[in-house]
Amino acid sequence: AMRQAQTSADTSVQQSALLIQARSYRALGQYQNALAILKAIQTSHQEGDKQQEITHILDLMADAYSGLGQIDQAVSILQQGIKLAQARNQAAILSSLHNNLGRIMANRGDNKQARHHLQKSIDISAKTDNKSLHATALANLARMEIVDGQFVRASELLHFAHETIEELQASHNKAYLLLNIGRLAQRLKHGQPGTEKKWDRLSYNLYKDAYDITEVTGDTRTRIYALGYLGRLYQQQKRYDEALQLTSRAIFTAQQINAREILYLWQWQAARIHHAMGETESALDFYRRSIYSLNATRQNLPTAYGGQNSLFREDESLVFFEFADLLLQTPQQITEKDKVQSYLLEARAAMEQLKAVELQDYFQDDCVTELQSRITGLDELSATTAVFYPILLKDRIELLLTLPAGIRQYTVKIDKNTVTQEIRNFRRKLEKRTTHQYLPHARQLYQWLIEPLHKDLVSSNIETLVIVPDSALRTIPLAALHDGKAFVIDRYAIATTPGLTLTDAQPLKRDNMRLLVSGLTKSVQGFPPLPNVNNELEAISQLYNSTVLKDETYLSDAVEKELSATPYRVVHIASHGQFKSDPKDSFLLTYDNKLNMDRLKQVMGISQYRNEPVELLTLSACQTAAGDERAALGLAGIAIKAGARSALATLWFINDQASSELVSDFYAQLKNTGLSKAAALQRAQINMIGTTRYRHPGYWAPFLLIGNWL
Repeated sequence: AMRQAQTSADTSVQQSALLIQARSYRALGQYQNALAILKAIQTSHQEGDKQQEITHILDLMADAYSGLGQIDQAVSILQQGIKLAQARNQAAILSSLHNNLGRIMANRGDNKQARHHLQKSIDISAKTDNKSLHATALANLARMEIVDGQFVRASELLHFAHETIEELQASHNKAYLLLNIGRLAQRLKHGQPGTEKKWDRLSYNLYKDAYDITEVTGDTRTRIYALGYLGRLYQQQKRYDEALQLTSRAIFTAQQINAREILYLWQWQAARIHHAMGETESALDFYRRSIYSLNATRQNLPTAYGGQNSLFREDESLVFFEFADLLLQTPQQITEKDKVQSYLLEARAAMEQLKAVELQDYFQDDCVTELQSRITGLDELSATTAVFYPILLKDRIELLLTLPAGIRQYTVKIDKNTVTQEIRNFRRKLEKRTTHQYLPHARQLYQWLIEPLHKDLVSSNIETLVIVPDSALRTIPLAALHDGKAFVIDRYAIATTPGLTLTDAQPLKRDNMRLLVSGLTKSVQGFPPLPNVNNELEAISQLYNSTVLKDETYLSDAVEKELSATPYRVVHIASHGQFKSDPKDSFLLTYDNKLNMDRLKQVMGISQYRNEPVELLTLSACQTAAGDERAALGLAGIAIKAGARSALATLWFINDQASSELVSDFYAQLKNTGLSKAAALQRAQINMIGTTRYRHPGYWAPFLLIGNWL
């Protein structure tokens, strides 16, 4: 009996140590490591005699899943934990479970469920006198009210939360809660004009109290946040010397403990302060330092769209945009040509990094890293090719044009909101093929985006324009912009790429080229038939040595089998496909299944084990929702995700003969070895413009050549 008691005690000590380790991993953002430990503890508890602790383990596991962006798993575990805690009358843990579920539901936008669970947490924690959890739930509910514009109610909740915290003993948790309420108070002042001084005073006192607690507890990380937030308050009040002093202390302390995951925040803040003080070079230097810290941090963070790292991703985007913005303002103040080129190239490089991060975040895997390890980017362009980089900033559009002779900058003074609205109007009107309502928008966008470049494009004899679109520009075809006399496609072959460093630009090898041609003509899985696909598949197979999979033979496993057995250079899929904001909801339809993006990568990835990847992936009936920038990001990156050098895909669905005729003509033009893929598509589109029936851009414009244009 004594031996059993000792063994039980040893196990308890061991599991307590593991719990501490799991919490440490969670605090550092290493959710995968935390989850592995918690699963092991969960198994031992279920097999042993400590099932009363299982609800606590479930709560921690849900937090780890949430951090990884695996929200469905987190919700499921929390719901399971709530049932167990209710059955066992575990009020303390039940309050925590409700709070965490309420927070997740709020992030999901399910306000009704969020309020229900947060109020449950508030009520239970009040009865159990759990002041820390009570204040946490109050603050979470206040955050919801701020988002909904209910500022009076949010003020009341923050007041109650503050009163509750005051009764707590000095601890890490108390300091963290003080900082949290201080930040919420800053958000409240923006919703209540005239109350700025009141909320600033409260935030200052809360941050200062949190700092004082960390001096007692030795909580260095929380002290860094307290210093940084105090510096931000002074920055907002334009007391820049004091702001810089506090921010510098936060930076120094973060460097001392090598906390790069928070170091970037204060280096970024220092950059903003120096910029506000008119110290451009110092600001640029701190932006560079912040990006360096961000890159180091990102390697240790899971890609978690919708998880606890989503705020990190938003910060990351802002740092890159602000850095590029400042770099693009600077050349206007200097005359040295070499220095101007240096700033412009660095601005473009910053945007390249941002685009790689956006794609990696969207697909949530290392497909971008895999591609970048295979290529080195584009150092030289052909004499007739230019790369066009439009950047939509808050107050203007910056246009970067890379010509064989160097990079040039053009600035158009129009705010981003106005441009975005024009883009959305253009996209909607383009799909109305019975009217010419698109034309005023096509001309306006041409004036903003292409007209400033026109003289340089003409004088440089440019024939191919490679576009790296930004934000809303991903949702429209720039080929359909119009100068009043002709479309852009009439003058230039157009290709789209998510980034220069994400483009494996290699000429298409056309000798002994084999194609895998597949598609649906019949109605399956609730989708309408595609009768014109039959002619499309026949036309392509007559032009090239092809294997055809159609309808009952176009099965997911059959596609995988063919790709594993034969090194196809081109894969053609004529079937329904959708790109949505969440890549988990994006798919291509086969006769028996839906290929989501991960499955497509797996199927196409078989060819990556050969010496050469697939040269071209054609998707001739896919679509993205108008105005959905994130879905368009998925379309822009489809070639990278699939492991192909390029993709031909459509922005919107065309279920008629036009699609079949254009695609067939594209492949016919591709037989000409003197034409690039971009030029082949241009000729097919111009041929369609020349017909009476299909000259409207709604028929030919949605086709985009993405990635390698050669």
